[in-house]
Amino acid sequence: MSKQPEIKDWGKLYQLIIELKKLAPWQWMVEEEMFAVEHPDTGEIGFASVMGATEQFYALSFYMGINAYHQFWGLQFTEPGPFTYQKILEIPQLQVSFEDSVDVSSRDKKLYKQLGLTFRGKNAWPLAKSFKPGFVPWYLDASEVKFLQIVVEQALDVCARAENDSSILNFEDNDKDICLLRKQVQQGNEKVWIDTEFEVPDPVPADYNIRVDSLVFEKLLEMPISDLIVEMDVFLLPRPIDDNKEQPYYPYMLAIVDEKTGMIIAHELLSPLPDLNSMYCNLPLNVCKTLGDLQKPCKVKMKTPLLVSLLEPLFNDLNIKIEHVDDLPFIDDFRMAALNM
Repeated sequence: MSKQPEIKDWGKLYQLIIELKKLAPWQWMVEEEMFAVEHPDTGEIGFASVMGATEQFYALSFYMGINAYHQFWGLQFTEPGPFTYQKILEIPQLQVSFEDSVDVSSRDKKLYKQLGLTFRGKNAWPLAKSFKPGFVPWYLDASEVKFLQIVVEQALDVCARAENDSSILNFEDNDKDICLLRKQVQQGNEKVWIDTEFEVPDPVPADYNIRVDSLVFEKLLEMPISDLIVEMDVFLLPRPIDDNKEQPYYPYMLAIVDEKTGMIIAHELLSPLPDLNSMYCNLPLNVCKTLGDLQKPCKVKMKTPLLVSLLEPLFNDLNIKIEHVDDLPFIDDFRMAALNM
């Protein structure tokens, strides 16, 4: 179980958040003007982004790690749609947002009371949350509170300077991902924060330790190939499940649809426990079990690059063709129906 923050650390964080609200950097910054912060003890790097220029949602998001940075930019270049929520919820981040009273939990209001803080009005209630892929945005643990203190402190410095000189956030080399990095260094007897340029590396491929049961695989291998062509996808359902774990999670759906009839021939709920990586490691096994109870298709259509990479070796061994497509119309219809249930 994660260590709980001490009340003094919550107090320091919320005082910094209140300063951020007073500064209101969304009046002159947009969310694409990112800057990085390096944790002085662990060396972990994240990327801060100010939201609120559209006057709809006011927040400071801190995207955790290199891959999260690339996920953010992938989202910016994706046309918004009814399923955009999944991409947002799968970016690991720490976030400070300013909400209305109705959006604040009793647990948060109890914390405000302990800290002697009161808020009133629209977008006046500060929330600090941790986003982990596959899980409901949740309360910070002790290490996250301390890291977010550092992030907000550096955001106050960078954002105040950017009001008068936005060039500190913009660099000339358009061929590389370069951003401002705030890092702590030793100068004489003091530790000070400095600006430096940081070239963001390419994303690090995830390491999936794939599991497939040999008996389940052999059963499927021996099945004759039919003329069945299916659409297949895995997607997040934004309906939290709280089974008395420390943090509620979102279930994922493995869906298989007959391309000719649009009939749903299989669907199965998957859980991102203990983490999303583990769920995807088990996906080939789950697919084998599901297909073993159906006809063996001659072709599977998929649009998600991750699914293609995870399942292509399996389907090649099973002599099942894969077609990587841009749209899965029947899957999307099923997904919309699941959202509206």
